[in-house]
Amino acid sequence: GKFLEIHPGSPGAARLEQQTEFLQLLALELLVTARANLTSYLGRLLSALAGPNSAVQGPFHVLEGSRKLLSLLESVCNMAVGSFVPLELNYFDSEKLEQLIKHHQSKESGMLLVDVVSLHKALQGELNMVANSNISVAQRNDINEEIKQILNNTVERNTIRQKIALKRKAFDAWRQVVEVMIVGCNNELVPSRQTLLGELTQASLARSRDGQALS
Repeated sequence: GKFLEIHPGSPGAARLEQQTEFLQLLALELLVTARANLTSYLGRLLSALAGPNSAVQGPFHVLEGSRKLLSLLESVCNMAVGSFVPLELNYFDSEKLEQLIKHHQSKESGMLLVDVVSLHKALQGELNMVANSNISVAQRNDINEEIKQILNNTVERNTIRQKIALKRKAFDAWRQVVEVMIVGCNNELVPSRQTLLGELTQASLARSRDGQALS
């Protein structure tokens, strides 16, 4: 399938989301097929993991298959998520601003995301209160500019959290496929399972030591 084709570089979030959904469905189909003992169909599913150019049909080819699985893992780890850069503000206290941002964040699909619209209203309310005092037009414009920076920074914060969550979801989908292959398939279909597990475990551990693997 097209989601098993490996493209060099950092994949986009949309493509990784598609790959994740595909791997989740593949893991489920592998599990159901293995439990139903549909050996021929299961063999075709496994051979697809060895690559579209593989001449191997039936038993999973450990060398080619492990390369494909490791390439899929690389595609997960290589997606850049960016980094959060704190703002340097003149009119807003950093600690109080952070408390305000936390007040407007909530969990969505397991992620802590900030409601940018409600935050904007709160910041605009702060501006309206100080506008009643003697501030110049230039100061008001400067505060408005800082509000824009805060909102843009908050959107970026949400995006980073969403990408981190996607990478973890993608890794979990990859893990599910590997788990079904190791545990649910017999030696006839997946020979040298211990060798395959060893190679994938070493690669996973190496990536877990990489600070950017899933973050």
